[in-house]
Amino acid sequence: MAAKIVDPTSLFAFRLNVAMAMEHDSLAMLQELEEAARSEKVKGMFAHHAEETRGQIERLETAFDRLELEVVAAESPTTKGLAEDGRTLVSVTSDDIRDVAVIGAALGTEHYELAAYLALVSGAEAMEEEEVRQLLVENLLQERHPGVSGVVVVRTLLGDS
Repeated sequence: MAAKIVDPTSLFAFRLNVAMAMEHDSLAMLQELEEAARSEKVKGMFAHHAEETRGQIERLETAFDRLELEVVAAESPTTKGLAEDGRTLVSVTSDDIRDVAVIGAALGTEHYELAAYLALVSGAEAMEEEEVRQLLVENLLQERHPGVSGVVVVRTLLGDS
């Protein structure tokens, strides 16, 4: 059994490692969703988001370096579950609504990532690690996609707006 986390710095390091696993899981999921998508527009959205995710991983690596922390093998059970949910959606939907299903799967992951980055930004702020906080804010802002909601994306892709 792993040792208990007993201080804010260790908690932050744990969360940072989980975030790294989360982003790697998300990258794999984005590639799967891109392959499952039907329209080139949706495929392009996933390819673009995968590129953003690679940048987020680089910023996490920089945060580890700045804090002189080692990246340790961690898991993100939530993103693993969300990826499995996405695979299930793909397997049970017809080609006619596949793009709606893959977008829905991606949105679930996005919301989890937002929560994870909010917690990390708060932690970096509490530790007075401004440079690390700024890296995490950059990832958070990328995840937010201001002005974009699932409804807007689906309507746009389906030509309803």
